[in-house]
Amino acid sequence: HNKKKFPGYDFLQWDINSFLNRWDKYDVIFMAHVFEHLDRDQANESVKLIYNSLKDWWVWINYMPNADSLKASTVRYNDITHKTIYNANSFQQIILSNGINYSSIENKNTIDSVNPIMRIIFKIINPIFVFLTTIYYLWMWCMFPKVYTQEMLTIMKK
Repeated sequence: HNKKKFPGYDFLQWDINSFLNRWDKYDVIFMAHVFEHLDRDQANESVKLIYNSLKDWWVWINYMPNADSLKASTVRYNDITHKTIYNANSFQQIILSNGINYSSIENKNTIDSVNPIMRIIFKIINPIFVFLTTIYYLWMWCMFPKVYTQEMLTIMKK
């Protein structure tokens, strides 16, 4: 199917664990929408394989749905292949529980981390959203939370 859309390119579709077990070490690994398709055991196994596939000085960039988002349950349950969903804290727990030694980790998961145009649009509609959401949370006797983005980008470096 992809051969017709992108002639001249070769596509590989592999299980992440098989792929990482076969190739050399990498300076950078970029992953998008992988971890939500893994159960906890598979996630732990994959984190170990990823770490073992990285060179001494590395960058690992991971992009996935954000469990802190207002749409988290929609993201989690609208796709039957989604097995779990993480927020910044739970993803960091998976990383740390597998002994990953990184020098810095940065999670871009709040509205402040999105591109400038989206930030401007958000600032225009935000007062209405905040007002309606505040009323909702007051009605539910909850504190108003941060506004989290639907997706989360985690960047780790060593």
